[in-house]
Formats: sequence, structure tokens, C-alpha cells
Amino acid sequence: MRARLTAKYELTARLIHPERRFEPPAGGGADGDPDDAALLAGLDRDSAAASAAWERLGDFAGGWRVLPGDAEWEGGHPVYGSRVTAVTTALATVGAVTPVFHWVDHTLPPLTSEGGLSAADAVRTATAVIRGERFSDGVIGVAWKDGRLFAVVRALYAWHATPEGA
Repeated sequence: MRARLTAKYELTARLIHPERRFEPPAGGGADGDPDDAALLAGLDRDSAAASAAWERLGDFAGGWRVLPGDAEWEGGHPVYGSRVTAVTTALATVGAVTPVFHWVDHTLPPLTSEGGLSAADAVRTATAVIRGERFSDGVIGVAWKDGRLFAVVRALYAWHATPEGA
């Protein structure tokens, strides 16, 4: 509960106390929020399918631009372009969308003051955003446009580029 409330009020706390640094809470390993090591162990570094997906994520890790046609609304429903589909498919392929994180029971991990995420929080965020789309149209589009999916891609690609176990 402490972690959920910390995440919920983190933005307000930043506004009230800009001089303080607020670190996002890490998963405690219970209540459907596995610890960071367990989430990262579920990522696929080396299979052939994952290698191609990591390469695709690398195409997006260097920079981010929202282009017309990436995420639009038509007839009351979101329509996602090929770039959005490529990123969400790649995230699922590498294992960043996981059933072990019970996203409905937890808030999204907050972005750091630099707009980043830890690799484990990127898995939590990818799971919440991509699975959340099934229940609420437009979740992926919002995360695409506000840069949250970029933070996910950047964190996971940086993790992938480090030697295993680092």
C-alpha cells in the first residue's frame, strides 16, 4: 500500500518539494508485484525472435518523435500506425509484457525527474500500458504521445546492451 500511495502522490510531492529527490518504490516481491530481479529474469535476451525485436526497439531507443498517423482516433476508437504496432509487438516479444505483474492492482511506476524508468519499472509500465489497452481504448496512444513508451524502450534497450548479470 505504501508503494501505491507513494507513486500516486509522487508528482504532487515533487511540486511541493522540488529540492527533494523522490525515488520510485521497487517491487517487494509480493501482492502481484515481483521484485526487480524476477521481472528482469523474464526478459528474453537471445532467442531469434527476441533478437529481431531488440533490434527494432533499438531503432526507437535513440530518439522519439510522434508522427501523424502514429495514434489517431477514428469513429471513437484508436487506430495505431505501424511504428506503434512495431514497438508494442517488440515489447511483447522480448517478454516485457508479463502476467506475473498484476498491473490492475498497482499504479504505474513514476518516471524519474529525468523522465526515465529503471528496467524493471519499464517491464511494469509496458505490462500496464499494453494490457490496459484491452480495457480502456487509447492507453497505448496516450503513453506513446506523452513519451512514457519511449522511457520504456530506452530503459529496456539500455538494460539489453549491458552484459548479462550486470
